Parts: sequence; C-alpha cells; structure tokens
Amino acid sequence: MIQGRSIPPDPAGFYHPIIKWLNEYIQSSPKKVNVRVRLSYFNKTTSKYLITLFHMLEEIKKNGGIVRIIWLYDSDCENDDAFEEGKIFAELVNVDFVFTPLNLHN
Repeated sequence: MIQGRSIPPDPAGFYHPIIKWLNEYIQSSPKKVNVRVRLSYFNKTTSKYLITLFHMLEEIKKNGGIVRIIWLYDSDCENDDAFEEGKIFAELVNVDFVFTPLNLHN
C-alpha cells in the first residue's frame, strides 16, 4: 500500500529502491497484482514517480497478468487534488483503476 503524504526531500533516493524492487518483482512474472493507493497529498515530483511505477505495472498486464490499482480517497473530498490526479493516472496507463471512497469523517 502506498499511503499518507509524499513529499520526500530526496525523491530519487526514496523512489529508486522501490523502482528497483518492482523491476525485480516484474521479472518473477506475477499473475495478479493489486496496488492500494491512499495519498492525502503528493507533490509533482512524486506524481512523476507514481506514473513511472504505474507504467512499470503495465508490463505485468502485457505479459498476461491482472493488475488493479485501488485508489482510495476521502468520500467527502471528491474534488480534491489527490482524487483528480488518480483520475488522470487512470487515463494515462493501461491498467485497471478502481476508485474506492472512504468515509473518514465518521
């Protein structure tokens, strides 16, 4: 699960080990991958790394695997930036996105 706020002071230092791990994982030919994303805030640099990760997940789908990104968002804030960015990501990559509202204020 990717969650919280993503504004690392050294984005490359933070995301490169994740990209390396994902690349190795893809080589194992996984058949099904679910990625849960629950970000309350992320900056533009994080956005670039997320799209890189999502494009990498496309390789699993191209090889016959099932890939689903479960984008969790605050149901009271459908117009917030994180929700809107999720919709943009869904348009840019060829994997299934499932948008799941959470009621965080009860």
